[in-house]
Amino acid sequence: MNKLALIPLLISSAALAEGTAILNVEGEIQINGQTVINSEGQVISSDTLNIVDYLAASGSKKVTLTASTSQGEKQLVTHWKDGQWKEEITTLDGEIEFAINVLSVEGDTVTQEVTWGNCTQTRTIETLNFSGYTDVRLDQTTTRYTEYIMTELTNSCGEVYATPLHNDELFKVTPIAKTSYQYDGGSLDNCIFVLQENINFGDEFSNPSQKSYRTYCEGVGMVELRLSQPYDFDSEFLNTSYERVTYKLTSVE
Repeated sequence: MNKLALIPLLISSAALAEGTAILNVEGEIQINGQTVINSEGQVISSDTLNIVDYLAASGSKKVTLTASTSQGEKQLVTHWKDGQWKEEITTLDGEIEFAINVLSVEGDTVTQEVTWGNCTQTRTIETLNFSGYTDVRLDQTTTRYTEYIMTELTNSCGEVYATPLHNDELFKVTPIAKTSYQYDGGSLDNCIFVLQENINFGDEFSNPSQKSYRTYCEGVGMVELRLSQPYDFDSEFLNTSYERVTYKLTSVE
């Protein structure tokens, strides 16, 4: 070997011996086609979960969950369009209790139509700050934070609230186990069972915490929801009664 050719090798060896080697890579690192470090510098292992892969349905779907409650049969129907959340409807014995429909999306602003009972409201949701979920392993918690302004546009049951409402929303998701899910329509293989905590606070409302156990399946979204929900309020003692309710997947269309 040419003696001059040895000089770079000797310089490199000396540098490694004296200090820490630094390898600067832009983008992700793959081995045999498998990403081991993503573009954000996070180490990815076979046990790492991308929560977002499970939360939303792929393509356009109508996903229906049904629960038996002390009030009657409740259904939670979610419509997805091109992988995006489009509409969610809660019914009691076939009658709409509550519904949210996305009318349009322009940049960071979403226009929605909200229905409850005989009332209809239109409003805009403008996102000010957003931080999404990160990849996690089982028993680790990942969060999604949103700061937004809600502005009411119309209200069929009262005066329009003129002042925009400033709110914060934090979702905390802890995957507990990988699982499969059986329902009357078949079997879903790639699923996760999680503990989810939703925290909302601001001008519109303040709710310290809502916890629930949920099962999400890749390509379908939420297929089971277990929570305690109010069913009776005692005005004399200001006491609310709760019952355990489990919504289970009944159809995917």
